[in-house]
Parts: sequence; structure tokens; C-alpha cells
Amino acid sequence: MGYRTEFTGQFVFDRPLSDAQRAYLEKFARTRRVRRDAATTAQRPDPVRVAAGLPVGDEGAFFVGAGGDLGQEGGGPLLAPGGQPPEALGILDFNSPPAGQPHLWCCWAPDAAGTALLCPAAGEHYEFVSWLRYLLRCFIIPWGYSLDGEVAYRGEAAGDRGRIVLQGGQVAHLPEGGAGRCGEGTAAFELGQRLFQAKRFDEALACFADAVERAPSWADPLWMKGVALGRLGREDEGLALLDRAIAAEPAAQERTMRRRKLHAILAATGRGGQGLERGRGLRSQSRFAEALEEYEGYLEALPEQARAGEAGAAGQVGAGLCCQGLGRRDEALLRYEAAIAASPQDALGWMCKASLLSYQLGRPADAAEAYRRAIGLGEATAEMFTELGLCLQRSATLREAAQAFEQAIAADGGCALAWYNLGNVLLQARVPKGALDCFERALALGDPRCAEHAAKGADQARRALRGGP
Repeated sequence: MGYRTEFTGQFVFDRPLSDAQRAYLEKFARTRRVRRDAATTAQRPDPVRVAAGLPVGDEGAFFVGAGGDLGQEGGGPLLAPGGQPPEALGILDFNSPPAGQPHLWCCWAPDAAGTALLCPAAGEHYEFVSWLRYLLRCFIIPWGYSLDGEVAYRGEAAGDRGRIVLQGGQVAHLPEGGAGRCGEGTAAFELGQRLFQAKRFDEALACFADAVERAPSWADPLWMKGVALGRLGREDEGLALLDRAIAAEPAAQERTMRRRKLHAILAATGRGGQGLERGRGLRSQSRFAEALEEYEGYLEALPEQARAGEAGAAGQVGAGLCCQGLGRRDEALLRYEAAIAASPQDALGWMCKASLLSYQLGRPADAAEAYRRAIGLGEATAEMFTELGLCLQRSATLREAAQAFEQAIAADGGCALAWYNLGNVLLQARVPKGALDCFERALALGDPRCAEHAAKGADQARRALRGGP
């Protein structure tokens, strides 16, 4: 598919072109630029070029006498019905322009009066800056003309817009959103694609590198340069380019597709586990939306049997944590349940589900059940028993809550939070002496997370022992 660009404005000649010069530039823009054998081409009729006083040029660069639709002779029966084969016409390569010409089609043409140079208002125009410089160098300046003015452009891609300013023979390309696709690099990229398909990866890489240099904000050559590097065994360099391509892609849907392709490449090269690390790295920076895309790409690239296992569970947990960070709590719960379904004996899914239910969804009874499952799978730590006790306490099951805090203390007698929370439960149960003992133990452990509250709890327990409010 082509890429369309809208142009507004024109460049104005200091005086009108001669009829022969205007006719030549018009025919030049309407003739496919292909590599030709100069000696053979010089023998062919070309009256418009001859009238303009021009040679045939290296590789037939200035030839405009081609037959067929828009001078596409040698392109087969659809483009030149009944025409001769390319070799009989002196065509060396129908799909490559002559040396020095940036593309198969020149996008600039004179107006009908020969007073200005312009691009059609809309169309598939490529390499417009290089073509403008080429016309200046090969025709306009040698003919003794000057050209000035400003043309604005806007490509299909978001941010692909800018201006071309021409003054005193100097061309200034002023892109507003970075040099994107409609600016430069299309011919190099298209040649790179053909070479890549022919498995000529070294040559393709050189073309993609050229396109990247000329259009550093265009995602496609960045991506293909990365892929070519991978084919040449330079995987780490290639991955860095693929990441740059993802970052350069202006469309969210395309970014997601590229990210998933990257994970497929990782999986195919035995490095699928890097997908998890990529997600974790972004999540640690609170870049939850990007991290979620990484986890989704990782999950999609997993073989079906691996999704129903620890690898799939790890991806779902990571995605759930990202959803929580984005405030999408219900979706996070579904992710944790998917992790549990993939690997029900993995405690991490139960722990994340329990925390979400407890602190964000306000479902302490359900959270308590999830904590019990995590504890039963080996997470019998003071922290887990403490969290279980808090859920039971909020569910008004004080006896079970006290038992959970006691289990936390049994697991780690130095857990100040467990002592403090057990003191709260005993105070609620009107056991002030036991509560005071717990608060004092918590204070002695010096945990800043609960020291101030433990001191207040101890004062309250002492007042209760004295029979005061």
C-alpha cells in the first residue's frame, strides 16, 4: 500500500521556463525512472529531451521518451500492452532508478505556465526533498533559473508534517514531528525489502541503515534494520532497533502489533523469558501501560501448553499488577484468576488475588480464603498470617483473627506488626491485660511502622485495666 501526503504551496521561478524546458520537466515527472543502458537509450527517439538540449545521462537518467502507460515500458502487459521486453529496450532494472535519482517517480512538476514548481495537492509522493535538490542541481540551476518559496506537507502518519523552504538555491527541510516516512528514505527502504526477500541480508541491512539515517522517526526501516541484524546473528543490536521502532510508531495499535512480533522473535530464538524481564523493568518504573503490552506480547508468544503452566501464570500475574497500577481492578482480578487456573499450585497468584480483594475491592472474607490458599501452598510466613488476621478482623471473626496473629508470631516472634494487631484484637475482645502485653512486645521490637500506634494501644489497655474509658 502507498503512503499519501498532502502538499500546500509552491516554489516560484524568477522568470517563466521556456516552453521546451517546461515540457521536459513535465514529461520527466510523468515517466517512470528506471536504470537503462545509456548507449542503447541514446539511439531511441526522445524529442522532448532533445528540444531541452539535454544529454541522455548516465544510466539513461534524463531519458523521457519511454512508451507504455506513464512511460512504464518493459513493465509487462498491464503497463505496456504489446510492448517489448525490458532487455530489448535497453532497460537494466525496471525497479531501480538511475544512479543519483532518489525514487522511481519524481514528485515535482512545473505548473502550466512554467512559473512555479509544485507537487500535486495529494498523492503518493516520496523523497520530495532529495528530488527537489536533484532538479535544482541537474536542470534548474544549469539552465540559469532561481527558485524560491515554501511548501508545507502533511503525511498520513501522526506527526509526519513540516515545511520545505527554498531560498537562494538552498533547500531547508523543517519537519515538525521528526523526519518521518514522507520525508526521505523510501527508495532505500523499498530496495532493502527486495534484498531482504532475496535473503541478501548484508545488502538489505545497508539499505535499511540508509533509510534510518534519512528518516530517523520512521518506524518501518528501524524495524527492518533490527530484523536484518537478527538474521546476521547480531541479536542484541537487533532487539535495540526493534525497541526503537516500537517507540517511533505513532499508532497505538501498530505499536501493540510490533511488540507482539518482538515477543514472537524472542520466543523463536529461545529467549522468551526476556519478555517477563522487559515487563518487570517497565513495571518497576511505574510505566504500567507499556509493561502490560510487554506481558501481553509475552503471553501471546508462549506455546499453548506453556500458557497452562508456571510460565503462563507468571505473565498473568505481571499483567494483573499492571492493571492494578492503571486502576483497572476488575481486570486485575481476572488476570490473577487466570494465573491460578494456569498454575493452581503457585502461591503467587493467590497472594496477589488476596491483596487485591483485601485492600482495593473491599472483600475481606474472600481475601481471607485466598490467603489461606497461599499459606497452604507454602507461604506460611508471619507476613501472610498477619494479612490473614487483618482480613478476619475486618470480617468481625475475632477469634480466628487472634489465631492467625498467633500463628504469625509462632512463625516469627520478632514480627512487631503481628504483636500489635493481636493486641488490637484482644482489646476488642476485652482482654486488656493480654492486649497490654502484646503492645509492649511490639514497642520493644521498635518497628517504626507500628510503634506510635502500639504506644497508644498500650495507654488504652492500661486505662481499661484501671476501669477508665
